[in-house]
Amino acid sequence: AKLSYMIGGDDPTSTRFYDHIVTGNPQIVIAEGFYDMASPFRCQVNYKDMAYWVDERDFRIAAQTNTRQFLKELLRNDAALLRKKWEAQRGAAKDLLWHVPGSRVAQNLLEDVYRRCLTTARGNNNTSYRYWYELRTTEYSYSFSYSYEH
Repeated sequence: AKLSYMIGGDDPTSTRFYDHIVTGNPQIVIAEGFYDMASPFRCQVNYKDMAYWVDERDFRIAAQTNTRQFLKELLRNDAALLRKKWEAQRGAAKDLLWHVPGSRVAQNLLEDVYRRCLTTARGNNNTSYRYWYELRTTEYSYSFSYSYEH
């Protein structure tokens, strides 16, 4: 298959999103709110570059017509773009998948916790950084270098 679909279920995400990264098929994502509510590690992963995004409301109104039109346009005109999506998805695998060699998921998770929780909860980057440093240096934490850029 050249493409695969990821359609949200009860919520905007599905394990299919990650399954398609494993299989290497660029995705057509039809899930309202996926980016805002379900996409992890947005500072590390450029979701726009790794998938095609279809508005779920448009899809519901005329699913068959809109899908045919979209696929015709895509497959006729954009072999290079399809290749770029595949490469971007392949490049994001280490940031999104636990089981690949060199996975950065644990590091990304800790960075997200720091970025979203500690800086907000403490309200002060210096205090947060000291807390983060203490957390990092305990015997139970992962060891990696961190630079706060956001």
